[in-house]
Amino acid sequence: MNAILLVLSFIVSAHAAPQAGVPKEARRHFIKAVAIQKDAKQASDYELAIGEYVEALNLAPNYGAARYNLAVALEAAGRYDDAMAQFKEYLKLNPKDADAVEDKIAAIEGRLELAKKREKQGRNGRESSE
Repeated sequence: MNAILLVLSFIVSAHAAPQAGVPKEARRHFIKAVAIQKDAKQASDYELAIGEYVEALNLAPNYGAARYNLAVALEAAGRYDDAMAQFKEYLKLNPKDADAVEDKIAAIEGRLELAKKREKQGRNGRESSE
């Protein structure tokens, strides 16, 4: 778990640098989201960060760092389809990051498959016990 948090902290920090042309209010929402995300412990905590990233993106739709961190927060909240969609949007803004982001998308696809498998097993277990 500590390794995951360390990687997440690195990702969040690496994508927290100021971006030229971003309105001050968008940057404020972004900074709030980063702080929340760094301290998040459960899905509802990540939802707070997600809300702040969305506000930042409403003000600055091409804010790459906010888009990337939104995807990371969505993944942490277990919203895998939404996370993949945001990573794909991020790639449109930052095609130079294609290898790393495509790797993130592939990892999320794996988590999604596992979650679906577990859900199916859970349903099958409940059906056989009824």
